[in-house]
Amino acid sequence: MSSGRMSTVKKPDEVIGRERYHVVRCGRRPSAYLSWTKCRKQVDGFRGAEHRVFKVLAEAEEFVSEV
Repeated sequence: MSSGRMSTVKKPDEVIGRERYHVVRCGRRPSAYLSWTKCRKQVDGFRGAEHRVFKVLAEAEEFVSEV
């Protein structure tokens, strides 16, 4: 299994203007997701998965970059 680490959160066009970012720091595809359903697919069953919810993109990016 890959550690799934990355330095920045990818910012999909559809994320702009949303209030919540479901962020996967360690999972199948680390990134910011718009819904728990999409985020959950990346962390369920992934040993050592790390994820959180943020309202501010800058905080989400900081979470991803922390080691």
